This record gives sequence, C-alpha cells and structure tokens, in this order.
Amino acid sequence: MLVIVGLANAGPLEDGKAAYDRKDFAAAMQYWRPLAEQGNAEAQYRVGELFERGQGVAKDEAQAVIWFQKAADQGNADAEGAVGIYYFAGRGGLPKDLTQFVTYLRRSAEHGSVQMQEALGNYYSAAALSGGTTDPQQAVYWWTKAAENGSAPAMRRLGAAYSTGQLGTKNLELAISWMRKAAEKGDGPAQTSMGIAYMMGAGVPRDPELALEWLQKAAQQGDQMAERFIAQIKKGAP
Repeated sequence: MLVIVGLANAGPLEDGKAAYDRKDFAAAMQYWRPLAEQGNAEAQYRVGELFERGQGVAKDEAQAVIWFQKAADQGNADAEGAVGIYYFAGRGGLPKDLTQFVTYLRRSAEHGSVQMQEALGNYYSAAALSGGTTDPQQAVYWWTKAAENGSAPAMRRLGAAYSTGQLGTKNLELAISWMRKAAEKGDGPAQTSMGIAYMMGAGVPRDPELALEWLQKAAQQGDQMAERFIAQIKKGAP
C-alpha cells in the first residue's frame, strides 16, 4: 500500500517540478498543495518555498514557515534548514532564537544537507573567533562533513583554518590539500590562495609558473586580488 501511495504521489510531484521549471508557479502550487495537505514532506517544503518567494501566490513568510515546519517535522533536511534560518532572523512569526537556529541547522546537517553542514561550520567558526565559548573543533567537524560531500567553500575554509591554526589545529599539509581540492573544483578564492602559496613557497615548493597558472584561473573569475599578484609576478617581485 505504501508503495502504491508513493507511486501515486510521484506523478503530481514531478508535474509540479516541471511547471516550476517553466516558471508556471500557479500550476506548480496546484500540483503541490494537495500533496502537501495529504502529508507529503517534499510537497510541503515546495509549497513553503512558493509562499516564501511569492511565486504563484502572494508572498507570505508566516505561511512559508507553517509549511516548512510541517516538512521539518517529518525530517525533510531542506525544510529543517529553512526553519532554522527563520529562527536566526526572527521572521515569519518566529522569535529570534539562536538555540532553535542551531538545533534545526544541526538536524538538517545530520540529515545530509551539505549547505547546512557548511553553514553550521560557519556559525561555530564565527562564535569561536569572536571569543565565544563554542568548541572551535565543531567548525572543523562540520566543514569536513560538507567538504567530503563536495562543498568547495567548505574545502577552502578548512584549508584556511588549517593554514592559520585559528581553530586549534595548524597543519600546512592538510591546508594545502583542502585548498587544492577547492581550487580544482573552480573556487576562485582558493585558486588565488594556491597561486599565492606557489608564489611564496608556503607549504609547497616555490614555483612562479604554477603560481601564475592558478592566479590566472582566479582572475578569469574576476578575482581582483589574483590580478594584483599576477602583476607582481610579471614584474619579477618575490
């Protein structure tokens, strides 16, 4: 019976996605809302998004929170993250509550949301660096989770953390390893960092050619810092 219900729900859910992709938001709502009212967690999250963005309906953050909460109560990772963000901002009828913010972000991260794993790392890092009592290794833990799941910004942040030791552990080998992975995935700031590392011989052998190669990749993405270092290399500066 559960399999039959799942198959029945799959059609309208996918039809709603197709309508959304062609920007027919009213049609998307018509497909998703009945499913949401029947308890489909993904449809509940999608309806919440429509209310949040004012797509196909009047923008209504309070309604968005209602639907996000319904989906979050069923363990939908995207919805859990959304509820957490509303608690952080104190919007949609929810009070500003950092404890609830962290609780919902953690639930979302534990359910596999790479975005929330990265966000949780950012939160713990900011708390630690601002003099809070939060364990800085929590930042490393969640960034590592996000990085292992393919997040280039988390890879870069791990590289920076290991490079400076600001979060408790300094390890240049790990710093270069994570920064290189981020750079190879096309992260501009990480490409700049790799260029500077080769330019200065920091954690890697000094190599102006490799430095220039990485900096040029970053410059192609509009990184102004990379452009300044390229100018230095071309002038023969160390």
